[in-house]
Order: sequence, then C-alpha cells, then structure tokens
Amino acid sequence: MKRFLNWLRPKSTVRVQIIQRDPLRMSMEEWRSNPELCRKAELALKDPVVRQMLDVLWHDHIARWVPSKPGDVLLACRAEGWNLALNAFESLAKHEKPIDNIPVTYGADEEVK
Repeated sequence: MKRFLNWLRPKSTVRVQIIQRDPLRMSMEEWRSNPELCRKAELALKDPVVRQMLDVLWHDHIARWVPSKPGDVLLACRAEGWNLALNAFESLAKHEKPIDNIPVTYGADEEVK
C-alpha cells in the first residue's frame, strides 16, 4: 500500500537543501540590535590594552603612507577600507534598534485623480 501511495505522489524535480549557518557569524545589524553584546563591546573598548591597540591602528593608518605615484587611487581605496574597518569595530559598542522592514502588499493600486 505504501508503494502505491508513493507512486501517486507527484514527482518533484526541485530539491530543498537546508543551509546551515554558523551561529557565531552574524551581521553588524544583528550584533548592534543586541543590547547585551553592545554592552560587552563597550566594556572591551574601555579596556586600556584594547584601546591602546586601536590607537596604534589609527596612528599607523595607511593614509599616512606616501603614494608611489601622484593620484594613486589604490592607496585611497585601501585607506578608505582601513577607516571603514576601524569605525565598524568601534561601532559594535553602539546599540541600534533593528530596522523594521516595510511589509509588502500586493493590493490594487489606488487611482490618482
């Protein structure tokens, strides 16, 4: 009987695969929406050793390097990436409420008079 029921079931060519996500890998938005994680990051940033490490990174900024030729775009891009990384690291200590997505509605459009 079971074989017969399986035969009646429609054959699907689409396979569903569950993608496992490492729970320790999260986005900036996920981190900053968690007040406890932001509090821990704030405490870590107040640690004198961590603060000194960040100060070294800010002081040893790649933008202070002399470009090999005038208008070196690559150096400017690297400097901007350096800024973004350091600012992002420090922003982990700032709590931010998650942004609510606008619900999608597929209703009829209203007529404009």
